[in-house]
Amino acid sequence: MRLQNRVSLREIGNLRDIGKEFMIPSIWSDVVDFFANNVYRSSENPEADAKASLDHMEVQAFHGVEIPIPDQDVEDKNAHKLQHVRTIGSLSWRGKNAQKDLVWVNLAESGVQCRTVKGRMQSFNNRLPAYLNGLFIIRCADGEIYKLAYGSQLRVIGSATAHGPEGLATVEDSEVGSKVVRLRSL
Repeated sequence: MRLQNRVSLREIGNLRDIGKEFMIPSIWSDVVDFFANNVYRSSENPEADAKASLDHMEVQAFHGVEIPIPDQDVEDKNAHKLQHVRTIGSLSWRGKNAQKDLVWVNLAESGVQCRTVKGRMQSFNNRLPAYLNGLFIIRCADGEIYKLAYGSQLRVIGSATAHGPEGLATVEDSEVGSKVVRLRSL
């Protein structure tokens, strides 16, 4: 996956700037949760370690990403097409609402906790649809680089099996809400 349309470094200096750019006020706490649950999971105090590491980091924001998807038009199983996915953030095109493309989030690679009160969330082949709200890279002081996406996850209503004359399933906003996930899980 290749990130595209980098936001100027003059505009983005920290996570709060990314929150303003993509209109995500809770980005700091969501990134702390991501680091605590995925990077510092085995630490004695994961949340404190996550906050400490995020104090000394560099960030970059992007408005697009190329996602390779299997090409179903050819017989070669290794052939891929590039799907261009965008999130505009606070920008708009000709006075319209900001654009947020829909993406599939692979639950196995996302690092998101997928349990609800009534059990496991329904998914489409272990994937959930989500609106892409932001794309960014975090470079920690220890040299680690994290390519992350911020998405508003949707949940399946009824059966995850496509039904009806259109062969569609229905989704709505999820109680899981918005989450930070690894870019590779898209």
